[in-house]
Amino acid sequence: MKKIAILLAALIVLSLGFNACKKDETESREKVIPEQYAKKWLVDNDNKAVDYISIEITQYGYYFIVFDDNSYVTGTCYVDDEDNIILVDYGYIEILDLADDGFSFILHVDDTDEAETIFTTEAQEMDVSDDTELLCTTWHITEYYFVSGDETTWVQPSDTYNFTTFDVTFTTYGTYFTHEEYTHQGTAGELYDNRYWQWTNDDNEAICYGLTESEAQNCGATANVTTLTEEEFVLEGTSTNIYGQTFTYYIEGTTL
Repeated sequence: MKKIAILLAALIVLSLGFNACKKDETESREKVIPEQYAKKWLVDNDNKAVDYISIEITQYGYYFIVFDDNSYVTGTCYVDDEDNIILVDYGYIEILDLADDGFSFILHVDDTDEAETIFTTEAQEMDVSDDTELLCTTWHITEYYFVSGDETTWVQPSDTYNFTTFDVTFTTYGTYFTHEEYTHQGTAGELYDNRYWQWTNDDNEAICYGLTESEAQNCGATANVTTLTEEEFVLEGTSTNIYGQTFTYYIEGTTL
C-alpha cells in the first residue's frame, strides 16, 4: 500500500491500488496540545549545531520535524503528566521557555543519549482568510473515489481495505498532515505523511499541493475545493499517475 492511501499524496503517487471503507461511527478527536505550542517553529540560525530545520505541532496531536537534509519524521503527539510534549516513536520535548520572541526546549530522542537544547521562532502564517480558517482544521475522510474513463475504482466501501482512521489536517503554515489506520487482508497498518499546500489564487476555489514547498508554490498539482463549510469539505479534479493514466477524483471530509 505504501503511500497510496494518503489523501492528497495519492493524487500524486498512484502506482498501487487503493480501496477504502467508509467508517460508520466517527470517533471525535480531542485537542491534546495547548494552543500556545501548536505552531510551526523554525530553528534559529545560530542553533545550527542541531540537524533540525523546523518542528510543527498541531492541536489535534500531530507533529512534523524537518531535518537539514530535507528528510522528515511525522507522527502523533500529546502532553504527559509532567507537561512534556511526547512525540510518539521519536522522543519528547522538555519545555524550557515560551515567550513572545520564541520557544526554547530540550528535544530528547528515543533510545539515544541525544538531548539537544533548541531555540526557535514561530514561522510566518499565510494570510488567514475566512476560507483558510474553515479549511485549517482536522477532517475525517468519509468518501474517496477515482474514476478512470467509465470505470470507477478505489471506492468506499470496499472489501480490500478497512479504515478505522482516515484524517487530514491543514494548517495556516501551508502544511497538511495525513493519518490512516487500516486493516488489509487481516493485517493492521498505520501510516502518517505530510505535504504542502496553498491557495491557487485569491478566489480560494482551488489549492496547489506538493511533496515540497516549492512544488506547492509552483502549483504543479491542484485540487478544486467545491464545498467548504464548518462541517464539510469536498475536493474534486483530475490527476495523472506515474503510468500516464488520468483519473477524476472525489474526496469528501467532515470535521471531527
